[in-house]
Amino acid sequence: MIVERKGKLDFPLDKGLTYRGVIYIPSTTDRNKKIPANEFNRRINKISRNISETFGGNTVQRMGFGNWIGPGDKLVKERIARIEFFADKDSYLDNDSALGQLVHKLAKQWGQDAISFEFQTGKDPNTLHFVPSKREEFLPMIYNSKRRLRRTI
Repeated sequence: MIVERKGKLDFPLDKGLTYRGVIYIPSTTDRNKKIPANEFNRRINKISRNISETFGGNTVQRMGFGNWIGPGDKLVKERIARIEFFADKDSYLDNDSALGQLVHKLAKQWGQDAISFEFQTGKDPNTLHFVPSKREEFLPMIYNSKRRLRRTI
């Protein structure tokens, strides 16, 4: 709720939807094989619908590219969509396990090694996780001294 203080509208700092998540939707299968545009749109719509039903809404951004070093030290580039949502603490905690399971299942179904998931609470910095297709726990990634991402568990 917006409050009026001394003639100015003010947002309460400790209220609102303080949990934020972003799911990165890939436009490829089997690491770097492009999928048709209608299949990419189906992926976006499937996740968008699920997030809207679970958390009440989301924002889809379709303009990005993801780049990473794949097998053979080759740069893999793929178009991605970002689906961002906000939730209150209780709603997020009630649904985070099911959300993780869904993203894990889709990573497997879409032929991905992993799907990126960004998470932030109101007081904490963003954390990037890769939700793998081969096992169910989230894998936070950090840079090691060789400027490569490595798994941290």
